[in-house]
Amino acid sequence: MKKTQLLAVVGFLVALGIASAQTTLTNSNLVKMSKAGLSEDFITNLIDQQGSRLASDPSALIALKSEGVNERIISAVVRKAPSREPLNSDSVLRLVQAGFSDGFVIDLLNAQPSTFT
Repeated sequence: MKKTQLLAVVGFLVALGIASAQTTLTNSNLVKMSKAGLSEDFITNLIDQQGSRLASDPSALIALKSEGVNERIISAVVRKAPSREPLNSDSVLRLVQAGFSDGFVIDLLNAQPSTFT
């Protein structure tokens, strides 16, 4: 009887942990899902539907790219959690050097505030 109760409590705690993990996505979660081979559609749907603590400042985008997350997923991150950090010539240069496509950078420039002096 005690084993059954213990298993029930452990099962509940595991389910609770999974449920809470599913409600808040982080950049680290995206890297893990991408490396696990989950489809772009699945990951972008999660980004669109769940709460998140995603970071989309230029350094975070470069980190996602360097970890192998593709641009379609990174674009979903930018849509879900736009950066409050304005783009400048240095950040654009770093994005280009990191291997982002011209289209991605142009879309980012159109979507986010920028400061060029």
